[in-house]
Amino acid sequence: MRPYLFLQLLTVSFLLTINNLPAQVESRIDSAKKILQYAKGDERFMVLNKLFKLSNTSNYAEALQYAEAYYQLALSHGDSAKIIQGGRMCAYSLIDLTRYEEASKILTSILEIAVRNQNSNPEIKNQIKFILNNAGLVNTYIGNYDKALEYHFKSLEIREKEGDKRAIRYALNNIGLVYHNITDDENAIVYYLKVIALCKELKDYTNMEGAYVNIGLSYNQVGKFQDAIKSFDEGFRICGGKCSDNIIKEGYVGLGFAYLSNGQNDLAKEKFLKSLEISKKQNDARYICENLSYLGKISLNLKEEDHAEAYFAEALKLAEAHHITKVKITVYKELSEYYRSKKDYQKSLAYQNKYSILKDSVFREGLIKNIARVQTNYAERENIKTIAEKNQTVALQKEVITRQQRQYYFIFAITCLIVLLAALLLYFTKRQQKINQELSLAKNIIEDQNRKLEEKVVARTQDLIRSNQALLQSNEDLDYFIYKTSHDIRGPLVTMKGMCNIAHMDLKDQLALSYFSKLDLTVDRLNIILTRLQMVNNINTSMLKAIPINFNIIIDEIQSFEQKKGLPPRFQFSYEIKPECKVTSDYLLIKTLLENLIDNAIKFHNNSERVDPFVKILITRAGENTRIIVEDNGIGIDIPDTKDIFKMFVRASERSEIGGLGLYLSKLATEKLGGTITLQKTDSKGSTFEVVFPSVLPPHISIGIAHNKYHTQPDQSAPSIL
Repeated sequence: MRPYLFLQLLTVSFLLTINNLPAQVESRIDSAKKILQYAKGDERFMVLNKLFKLSNTSNYAEALQYAEAYYQLALSHGDSAKIIQGGRMCAYSLIDLTRYEEASKILTSILEIAVRNQNSNPEIKNQIKFILNNAGLVNTYIGNYDKALEYHFKSLEIREKEGDKRAIRYALNNIGLVYHNITDDENAIVYYLKVIALCKELKDYTNMEGAYVNIGLSYNQVGKFQDAIKSFDEGFRICGGKCSDNIIKEGYVGLGFAYLSNGQNDLAKEKFLKSLEISKKQNDARYICENLSYLGKISLNLKEEDHAEAYFAEALKLAEAHHITKVKITVYKELSEYYRSKKDYQKSLAYQNKYSILKDSVFREGLIKNIARVQTNYAERENIKTIAEKNQTVALQKEVITRQQRQYYFIFAITCLIVLLAALLLYFTKRQQKINQELSLAKNIIEDQNRKLEEKVVARTQDLIRSNQALLQSNEDLDYFIYKTSHDIRGPLVTMKGMCNIAHMDLKDQLALSYFSKLDLTVDRLNIILTRLQMVNNINTSMLKAIPINFNIIIDEIQSFEQKKGLPPRFQFSYEIKPECKVTSDYLLIKTLLENLIDNAIKFHNNSERVDPFVKILITRAGENTRIIVEDNGIGIDIPDTKDIFKMFVRASERSEIGGLGLYLSKLATEKLGGTITLQKTDSKGSTFEVVFPSVLPPHISIGIAHNKYHTQPDQSAPSIL
């Protein structure tokens, strides 16, 4: 039961008020979309940012689309500051959509980038406290309270160093939020009261009503329901009739809980229904779940069991979909008690087990230790700071005395030095005159040499330009040749394929049919070779796009495709992807290299009845790189120099039917990604291939642009005959 109260204060630069003429906002969105079609460079970043702000007032999903476009554009430019900005925008929308796990991942990612680049860019350093704050809030929502508290204390430490008391309020409020969620509400109230004290000290009462609502929520958890009601009323009094929807939504949940605890079911139901109405309008899954769970409890009190089950079922479904841990704990407990009262002990025990397991996972033993460690570290830092200030005062006093003593020594020493310097000055003046004459002569010689060198550089540069132009022309001629050949050859192939099909329908002569079957198979193989050659050319000239890679999806698609083609008998297919493998790279190239390595393992399997053929894929992290290992127990590769296996048209076995292009394509795709591929082992018991490439596609690779007009898109005109 916890709002976005102070998260909204931090994101005020991104949010616009819904009440400011919706028609006018829609008009501004339409205008910005038109500008976006033609915007380039920094202007495109500005337009996407504007569309994000405008959409985030009412359409969180659309706002997320603009945020992701901004983030991907920043990744393609390799601009750390804009990557962080885009990541924060994505996180805001994901939080609004209650997709907390995804928000946590992207905040962790941009926090690492910000910490790594903070010394080189003051703008990035200034973002760290905001990222820490948002990461703390998200971890609070998903139940990682020790990590959340650590993030908030780090954010508070930065704000205290900056001396910004207005910003300190936000950090104090969020620390109170964590304590509230771990039911340490005595501590939570202490931090909320500090927020109110700072508001009064600064005479800035912005969102002070939120602090009173938070105190009311904490009073509810410690059983001081009358104090809670007074605190909620004070919050509503401060904002008067202009309370935001969030304040009303959160305050009514708190009042409903207080009335429910006092046995005032009708009053409680009224408040929960009003809060539920606002929550649904905002599409706020957390508060929809909380209100539904409390309405279910009220229905039980009023003996409306059908309504209660419906409320609990809807709340549980939404909470499980959005990983809202606290609501799931509450609903599991309520359902366990409800079914116990109905003497349905089997369901009661099932929900009791779910409640116990989930509660133990959240309030684990390590959580208390970690929270105690974070608190101790913060308290120790405060003590060290106080001691350091006292030591600094004493040191300054000693420094003043020492300086006075040194001044007398300095006066005497300076007098002696002046005499010595006068003598040295006369000596060095004469020496410098001689050196200047030698330098002038050397300068003339160097200028003459530089002039000759520049003439050589100009001549060599012209040669290099002519060579580059000739090379570009050769590449374009080769691309056009492949492009033209693919069209010219596919026509006859289609004709031959059609003739084979007609022959199978019309001819009865088995010998003739066998000839046509072989011809049909040859046509298919020739078409595959032609397609692979086109893939080679497309890889060489393609423009790469860096996106997050999901290896599970890629490997599952490849496995499904191979199963449709037909796997050998008893063939076993397995893979393992280490959790730390987070890759941002080109999807098509990753899929190409995996597809060909896996297909190679299946094609050259061991067909002995005593062997169960298999292919195993292992994907791990190797520093800043990702390592893919593909192992099989096939027939091995009988080539003396294993480097030759990756050359075009080199065949590893007589089973190779398409001219030895599979491993060449894998090597080409790997090198395009900036990586390497090697054959680690090959013998009669199988082969093992290892691919190593950067986990994050380097900017100088990802910005590559296809140079040839014939291969910017796959050939759509050529008919397929496969």
